[in-house]
Amino acid sequence: VTFTIEVTNNGPNDATNVMVGDALPSGFGAVQNISNGGTTTAAGLSWSGLTIADGQTLSLTFEAEVLPPLPGVEFDNISQVMASDQFDPDSTPGNGADTDGNGDVGPLDMNPNDGSVDPDDEDDGDNEPVEPELLAIGSQLFSDNNNNGIQDPGELNLGEKGKTITIELVDANTGQVIATTTTDANGEYVFEGLLPGDYIVQFDAPDSQPVSSTVDFANDDQTDGNDNGMQQDTDGDGLTDGLVQSNVITLSPAGEPTGDPGIEQTTADNNTDNTVDFGLVPLVSVGSTVFLDDNNNGVQDPGEDGLDAKGKTVTLELVDANTGQVVATTMTTTDGSYLFENLLPGDYFIQFEAPDTAPVSSTTDFDADDQADGNDNGTQQDTDGDGLTDGMITSNVFTLQADTEPTGEPGTNGGKDSADDDNGDMTIDFGLVRLVSVGSTVFSDDNNNGVQDPNEDTLGDKGKMVTVQLFDADTGQLVATTTTDADGSYIFTDLLPGDYFIEVTPPDTAPISSDGAGGDDQVDGDDNGMQQDTNGDGFTDGIVTSPVFNLTPDTEPTNEPASNGDKDDAIDDDNGDMTIDFGFRPVSDLSLIKLVSDPEPNVGDIITFSIEVSNNGPSDATGIAVEDLLPSGFTNPTNISNGGSAAGSVITWTGLSLADGATTILTFDVEVLAPAAGVDYDNISEITAADQLDTDSDPGNGAD
Repeated sequence: VTFTIEVTNNGPNDATNVMVGDALPSGFGAVQNISNGGTTTAAGLSWSGLTIADGQTLSLTFEAEVLPPLPGVEFDNISQVMASDQFDPDSTPGNGADTDGNGDVGPLDMNPNDGSVDPDDEDDGDNEPVEPELLAIGSQLFSDNNNNGIQDPGELNLGEKGKTITIELVDANTGQVIATTTTDANGEYVFEGLLPGDYIVQFDAPDSQPVSSTVDFANDDQTDGNDNGMQQDTDGDGLTDGLVQSNVITLSPAGEPTGDPGIEQTTADNNTDNTVDFGLVPLVSVGSTVFLDDNNNGVQDPGEDGLDAKGKTVTLELVDANTGQVVATTMTTTDGSYLFENLLPGDYFIQFEAPDTAPVSSTTDFDADDQADGNDNGTQQDTDGDGLTDGMITSNVFTLQADTEPTGEPGTNGGKDSADDDNGDMTIDFGLVRLVSVGSTVFSDDNNNGVQDPNEDTLGDKGKMVTVQLFDADTGQLVATTTTDADGSYIFTDLLPGDYFIEVTPPDTAPISSDGAGGDDQVDGDDNGMQQDTNGDGFTDGIVTSPVFNLTPDTEPTNEPASNGDKDDAIDDDNGDMTIDFGFRPVSDLSLIKLVSDPEPNVGDIITFSIEVSNNGPSDATGIAVEDLLPSGFTNPTNISNGGSAAGSVITWTGLSLADGATTILTFDVEVLAPAAGVDYDNISEITAADQLDTDSDPGNGAD
């Protein structure tokens, strides 16, 4: 600064050998550019041998360095006329500037900063106080909920969040902490009384918001409301932690931004940098449940357990939706729950590979995050074109932001974020569908009782295969087609839970469905087929259809005892229904022709009757019984072929078998009796029984 000492001679004579002294106080350092031959002394500065003409004013000047305003340092500079050859009637040179000792100096003063004018003092001394301009730094700590480095509308300061933070000011050149303060109810802080220089503001982030905004403005751009904090990842967990520091802030007089709000203070606005703000990020979480959606409705219904109920776990990956990078990995635990914690706000999605036991994501899904707990948020693709989705299950993209997430989530594991509920989304659930199966046996119901009896073969035993088709009962769409195997069995595997029915195309050899129960009673070995009489011939024909049945995991019959009842045991027995059996009635078209060796015999002749029984197919015929009613004109039947027997006038053959297309001839001999009144010679034979159905004859109902 430049001090100017104006010495005026009010006459009436010229003044000679005038000496002026300046008692430079401790607040000033190096002195330079002393005018008028002045010199520095132990007491300050001195000018001597000066001459000032009557009515003239002499200006003495010098420059002095302003030192820091440390405790005890004085900045009130006092000058005085120390000597003169002439007498001064109202002042005594060299007797001190404050002549009355009251602390106020000088009767005249043109400096508005000097409030110590004393009209009782002599006029040959004056003081000039200097007030060094000090600087300040400060601003606000705010909750950067979206981690964009800016305090957006609605983002609270830390005071509003009930937090108080201790802030340290560091001399950037020495690294020493030179001041400490705390944030107020508005999350604001300020350091005043600072000298020009380089500074760093630092503090330890609170546990509730431990991370500095990752979008930061590391250089001090003197813009209010954006983040100026930097933080390191000290433990290598991918999140910065611990001490938050500003960049180096340079404070210079009259060089600081103006109009930026902050704590009310005494430091001039253009000497205060109130733009050193810090955004702190509240960490967020996401999680909930991987559950078994046994009815495939996309909702975890009562009784539908978490994946752990079946002893299964899955590994889930959390992916940054903007970069595609895997951020974290976790596994499901009790109740099928999972949780990703300590996450930065942002956009994410979750993915995992479904287990083999429940490989399909619920087909009824809520692919947008509706923040409703307990419904399925997974999507999955059909990568192999088999009609079932498979492989990786992926959630929708969801946004996590503090203070905006759902609270009080009611579903399983909805309370896992209860420590700070509105910072966690516990609604990203995944329903997994366990696949089911259905099948069993197509058998030959020879006695048409609707049950596969111990001696009744499967169609496979008879060398036959039939086509079996599975339909979705809700849509009527064909789901799958298979054929029976050598055991007469069939199975449909890898099915979604739901309502189905089965259609079977009967073989020509057994075209008619058993007259069995028809309904699905989950009893193995009984007939579940239904068939219509489409042509009105009294016999059902065409496609055989099962009733509609429901397949749901954990509810299907186990240890099915009949043929092929164990075909689902290796898969998961209570996930498969091996009781949908079909009984078919084999058809054999049997015919009978009666012949005699001599149609005009003599009385007493022995004649031979021949009965030709033919099987016109299409099935082999078994259990054939033939009966001959011997009339009164014949007696003594002998030589009965094929194991036949006579009882009175009835000759019977039983247990006969005929292959498809084969003919057998039954014979016996009789003696011809004499004709008499009432004697009959019309011998009648009839097929009275067969295991197979004969569609144009009814065995045993009489030949006529």
